[in-house]
Amino acid sequence: MVLSQVPRDWWCIIIDLWLLSMDAPNNMSILLDVIQAVQIGLDCGFVGPVDLVCSYGFKAPPRPYPLQISEAIFEHFIRSTRPV
Repeated sequence: MVLSQVPRDWWCIIIDLWLLSMDAPNNMSILLDVIQAVQIGLDCGFVGPVDLVCSYGFKAPPRPYPLQISEAIFEHFIRSTRPV
């Protein structure tokens, strides 16, 4: 939608987001996975750090798990968590 076509009584917010990773190119997909999981957690009412997400996406999570376990737990979190 072009801004000139937006009625004057509407509130319009435009957000331009640019994600840049200085690490390996593969890290961007992990960052997007974490953003998706954070949104799911917010929709389900989670508050504070979600250990399942932190162990998958961050180098120093509150509760670290081995890589294979954290990937399996993260995938289970994404598939099984339903918003209330």
